[in-house]
Amino acid sequence: NKDDVIGVVFVDSTTRSGTFTPSDLDLLTALANYAAIGIEQARLNEKIKEEIKRRGQLERYHSPSVINRILNATESDQSLDAQEVDATVMFTDIVGFTGMSEKMEPHRVALLLNEYFGEMTEIIFKFEGTLDKFMGDAIMAVFGAPLAMEDHAVRAVKTALEMREKLNEFNDEKFGQQKINVRFGINTGPVVAGDIGSPKRIEYTVLGNTVNIAQRLEAGVAKPGQITIGANTYELVKDYFETQELGEFSLKGWEQMTKVYEVISDKKRET
Repeated sequence: NKDDVIGVVFVDSTTRSGTFTPSDLDLLTALANYAAIGIEQARLNEKIKEEIKRRGQLERYHSPSVINRILNATESDQSLDAQEVDATVMFTDIVGFTGMSEKMEPHRVALLLNEYFGEMTEIIFKFEGTLDKFMGDAIMAVFGAPLAMEDHAVRAVKTALEMREKLNEFNDEKFGQQKINVRFGINTGPVVAGDIGSPKRIEYTVLGNTVNIAQRLEAGVAKPGQITIGANTYELVKDYFETQELGEFSLKGWEQMTKVYEVISDKKRET
């Protein structure tokens, strides 16, 4: 194919020598070239199919910009392999959703969650976060994996602030006085990130104490409408956002007390 040799065609005769003529060689060369073109086209089609399949898988978790960076990475890139990285993890869920859903018809619950998840996911993708998973009415997102970013903590907090603001619009449009509220837990530190699972089902996710603390902050400390962050996150974002210290809390599964802060607003927006 052009100047690339991708295979060899060998033709022989056991009956007598001189069976083939120069015109036979020309014909065989033409056939070989046609075969080479056909093989390359088949390879290209398979590559396109694989890229479409891979993009479809990635679209469930990553923003379009992150997907393009992953797909354009070199073959030696191991960004989806399990490895330890520094990242920021965010948990958020709807306060009192179980009680609220008991008063609604199942299809209304599904419709509400689909609309809510759709709005919140777009904001996560806007700041190039990774959607780890939905858990009932909760969302887990990661910033800084699979692709490293220096400002992952700032992006996570900006995401939470915009999600909270968008929820207010969502409430005004959908519910009137019967509003829904959310709470956030954000924590920064080392995580094990990568494709993890069984041979039949594998997903990109993050594991470790950093993840557990973020979940505990959201479920055990944050009040409705509150964005709580751990000490590591605070040190990385304190110059960008208006914050206040909430004190030290005993989190489930941890013996030592954990200092917790609340994000009030974006300093730049206020100024």
